[in-house]
Amino acid sequence: MTAGARRAGFSSLAPFADALAWIDAHIGRLPAEAVAVQDACGRVLAHPLTTTADWPDVGRAAIDGYAVSAEDTEGASDYSPLALRMATFVSSGAAMPDGADAVIACSMTGSTGGATQALAAVARGTGIVRRGGDAPLGFQIPPGALRPEAAALLTLLGIATVTVTRLPRVGLVVADPRSGPDVLAPMLRALIARDGGITVQHIDLASLLVDDISLILLVGPTGSGRDDDMAMRLGAAGGMLDLHGIAMRPGESAGLGKLRGIPVMLIPDAPVEALAVWDLVAGPSVRAMGGRMSRAARPAMLGRKITSMVGVTDLVRVGVADGHAMPLGPADTGGLGRAVLSDGWVVVPDGHEGYPAGAAVAVHSPWAAGA
Repeated sequence: MTAGARRAGFSSLAPFADALAWIDAHIGRLPAEAVAVQDACGRVLAHPLTTTADWPDVGRAAIDGYAVSAEDTEGASDYSPLALRMATFVSSGAAMPDGADAVIACSMTGSTGGATQALAAVARGTGIVRRGGDAPLGFQIPPGALRPEAAALLTLLGIATVTVTRLPRVGLVVADPRSGPDVLAPMLRALIARDGGITVQHIDLASLLVDDISLILLVGPTGSGRDDDMAMRLGAAGGMLDLHGIAMRPGESAGLGKLRGIPVMLIPDAPVEALAVWDLVAGPSVRAMGGRMSRAARPAMLGRKITSMVGVTDLVRVGVADGHAMPLGPADTGGLGRAVLSDGWVVVPDGHEGYPAGAAVAVHSPWAAGA
């Protein structure tokens, strides 16, 4: 079965591959900027980061205890305590004093006549992190989003700033809802934040253009005839659509274009369609702008067959349990309740009629960990 090519409001449905090609051509990683380390957690490093010094910078105590010469503890036990020639109390992280080559825990010491005694023998190097033992010169900070542990290490090394990819500023214009409360603006603001963007919301395009915007989302009627209000708004502002109507379900009335050089995405005002366009088109674009990786998919076995239409890319919500993905319904039906219950989705490419039960599939989850 082949999808019909004609649709009122737009002359044809562009293959989903064309939408991906448009994104590749018009969406790129944003420039870098320097920020303070304490403000950089969660931001994506602009380039690989290699340390230029050892940490620790000197031998340091790994535990609270007494810095000693290990040789002085040889043969010590509870029954045969040995007086220590040197026993300097050190806290974890403190630099080791000269002449000490081990730290003995307080619980392994005693005291007689004011002299500290060893109640057990310790080997040389016990309780010590040697210079560079934690992060030697040339240590590689993992790429991607800067983790709090890495920020702490950089601070210890005296590094005050790091270079990160600029956060995408996503302009959001949402039409007044045709019925009921506005659910789209709060949902999209949360999705933008989840995928590493900053929402800049205005009521019209003219107001939006005074801001430094990376991407514009026009959310509202994008369908047929008089129901194509957002495309007309874009045209009235001087913008142009390159694609309008994409062979994907849900979300076929989405569009892609430009306004004064800024990428624009038309997003339908039906919540489930808006969510699908976000998951497959807008969300990956925001992540790419911010230097974030695509979400990793996890393998699963399909618990029930999926039927799809050749010529249309389908996003099918699934629940996952014990490695089995169970479709929650066809791509072209269902509402937010199905999205709430899903653990992710399976994408059926436009050249497939679906997948049989038992097929190995990739389940994409927007909540998966990763930068």
